[in-house]
Amino acid sequence: MSGAGGMDEAATPGAGGSMPGRAIVVDDEPAIRRFVARALAREGIEVVEAEDGRAAIAAVEADPARLAILVCDLTLPGVGGDAVIRRTLTLRPDLPVLVMTGWDAASAEEALDGVGPVHLLSKPFTLADVRAAVDAALPR
Repeated sequence: MSGAGGMDEAATPGAGGSMPGRAIVVDDEPAIRRFVARALAREGIEVVEAEDGRAAIAAVEADPARLAILVCDLTLPGVGGDAVIRRTLTLRPDLPVLVMTGWDAASAEEALDGVGPVHLLSKPFTLADVRAAVDAALPR
């Protein structure tokens, strides 16, 4: 179902059961965003997709208590991924954050200087990479 402001909601949980809360997946590249969203939905996680930083912040602000994880590209047009992550963590400092990036780890960490612990998912990635990164980020 498409939402306003560049958000798409994929609320159908996968066969693996349902995880409480939702994930917001943010990437301006539709193929990457949908790939990650489908991977999470297959794991039973409710997903909201956002194509840019503004839409992501709107989704976070709409119901921050319901979030289970933020999966965000670092490079976004307009409002960058670093700003999305910083805003999200002001509302939910305990929220696991998975940063998708084509940057090397040192550059990504420099861009996120001062932000609490985040998990990196280096592009390009596979379905197994997404699952492993989400498992590492989420408390179980």
